[in-house]
Amino acid sequence: SGRPDTVATVWQPGPTFSSAAMPDGATPPDDVRVATPAIWAALDCPGAWATEFDYGRPIVLGRITGAIYRRIEVGKRYVVVGYCRSQQGRKALTATAIYDEAGAPAAAAEAIWLQVDPAAFAGLLDDYRPRAGQA
Repeated sequence: SGRPDTVATVWQPGPTFSSAAMPDGATPPDDVRVATPAIWAALDCPGAWATEFDYGRPIVLGRITGAIYRRIEVGKRYVVVGYCRSQQGRKALTATAIYDEAGAPAAAAEAIWLQVDPAAFAGLLDDYRPRAGQA
């Protein structure tokens, strides 16, 4: 509260986020680790919400880099934080982190977000969409 350009929420990943729920076939069914793609998703979105973009226009992730520092487990509570470091024109630089209940960082990332103009993409996919009567 009171921190500009910052968003935060409690995250308690459920069983569908477990490594065991992923279709790799190699993870034991009792594994309680949160799957890496779910961790990256938790690091991704808060950065976008921390920007001051006009949410009537879409934004896309340009690049994200980060690290997972420790095991993140299903059923445990974490705090996910997103912070907008800077914003200029249609580009924003953000930082995100996942903290465990003791306040220690479990994962962190930095990202570049770009606001796009939907009109610039109008008709772009027309050549790839099936037309009436085509499969």
